Amino acid sequence: MSKIFEYNALWEYQAGDSAVPDDPASLVVPTDDWLGPEPAPFGDVVGDIVEYPAATSWTAGTGLWLRRAITLDVASDILLSGTMDNHCYFFLDGFYVGAINPSGVQRTGLPPWNLIIPSYLATAGTHELAVLCQDEPSAPGSSTTYFFAEAEVLPPVFPLWPRAPMSEILEWLTDVIIAEDSTEDRAQMRLTPRQSLDMSFYVPPLYQQALKNLIWSNRARQWLVPFWPHVQHLGEVEAGEWSLTVPTNFVDFRASGLALIWQAPDAFQIVGVDQVPNATTITLNQPTQGYSDAYVMPLRRGFMPNDPVRRFDGRKVSVQTTFVIEENRQLTVSAPTQYQGNDIYFDVGLLDGDGLDESMTTSFDLLDEALGRVAYSTPWPHNRPRRPHKMLGDGLEEGWAIRRWLHRRAGRLRAFWQPSFEADLIPVSTGALTTTLNVRSDGYLLHAADRTHIAIETPSGWLAREITAAGPVSDDVVELTLNASLAIDASVIGRVSWLGLWRMDADRVEINWIGGQVCSATVPVLELQP
Repeated sequence: MSKIFEYNALWEYQAGDSAVPDDPASLVVPTDDWLGPEPAPFGDVVGDIVEYPAATSWTAGTGLWLRRAITLDVASDILLSGTMDNHCYFFLDGFYVGAINPSGVQRTGLPPWNLIIPSYLATAGTHELAVLCQDEPSAPGSSTTYFFAEAEVLPPVFPLWPRAPMSEILEWLTDVIIAEDSTEDRAQMRLTPRQSLDMSFYVPPLYQQALKNLIWSNRARQWLVPFWPHVQHLGEVEAGEWSLTVPTNFVDFRASGLALIWQAPDAFQIVGVDQVPNATTITLNQPTQGYSDAYVMPLRRGFMPNDPVRRFDGRKVSVQTTFVIEENRQLTVSAPTQYQGNDIYFDVGLLDGDGLDESMTTSFDLLDEALGRVAYSTPWPHNRPRRPHKMLGDGLEEGWAIRRWLHRRAGRLRAFWQPSFEADLIPVSTGALTTTLNVRSDGYLLHAADRTHIAIETPSGWLAREITAAGPVSDDVVELTLNASLAIDASVIGRVSWLGLWRMDADRVEINWIGGQVCSATVPVLELQP
């Protein structure tokens, strides 16, 4: 990464028009009457709402022209980034190259932005970069102005399409303190999960030398990493488009982020995303180049934490590498159905191979002096089952549902109720059921009377109930009294499962992208309360 100028760079400036232009490309950059230079940020911001206070005044409700020179040793793609309120238009040597919020719609806050100037414009030599910043007139005291920009040589893109399968890793960090009686105090230590991609690539012969040079030069530098799990087909893309029609509901496109339009390892374009206004559109900060058959996906900054491995035999080449994503975020997921103050889910996990292995864990104190007798005990009132929970997502929507579930859990932080999905109690009642249910005893009163939450499967869904009392009807039958009426006929019961309060037993989750946008994730879950 090579900085061209920082946020507090010096700019020449002069007053400009504040009305949104009908055709920004027709604007003419002034040639005289420039003032300064003065340092950025420029603005009129009320209160402590920005990271960098305004250094040079810019009156609210007006326009402001800025310009400065940039010098490049070689032709380079340039990444411009910064913060802007409310809209601006960029010019390189007088040529219109892009805009932030070009429609001028009023926006709340001070959103960041990214814009790319391609290398065929940013050639070696000195160039004039000019910006028209605008803030439309409004009531006194109701508007703010703010602008700064930074420029750097665009980090390289790892341009190959990975082979399936590939792994996406999410890592939270939970501090879990377990008391002697097994109660827990859990704290979220990392607000956003760390995200990484573990991928392997076949390198076509045409690109072997270029990729070798790219890795040699940039091993320890920042990369732009395509998020291949969310790649979508665009087809033909006409040059000069300022938006892309593509599903966005279940894809991690981000306003003010970056996206990659990709056709081949040597035919792609990096674009700044202005907005994601609806479920079918992303608007861009600059026009598209033309492509006959392209794909699009989110693009993230990242780095290689470990040495990439390039395997070659004189003809075939492949690369195995891991990228850690730097632009992480914690999804805000609304609470699902609640049961006794915690989330409850009735989504059945998949069997792992031929079945599931469940272990029974406890705090086991063993006193053994190796001389004869031993003593052992546990301070925990209940043992804890531990088992894998496997999820499969067929397509982007189901994959997004898995992602939301994982973010709602935040690793080991947030507990949830879930049935065992086994036939743990065998009902023997007949006819209409209200607040009592007779079941086969199976040692319930002797061994499992502390299990007081059950889930009952019916054709219309699962019913969660708490057992408030239990007593024998005969040697083989136990009557359970429930906290609420079932209001069903006994004949419709599919199964009666234990309902437990669980949490994930790991902060690291691996999502395995199998191919065709099918993914799976297997997480260990631990029961906290029966």
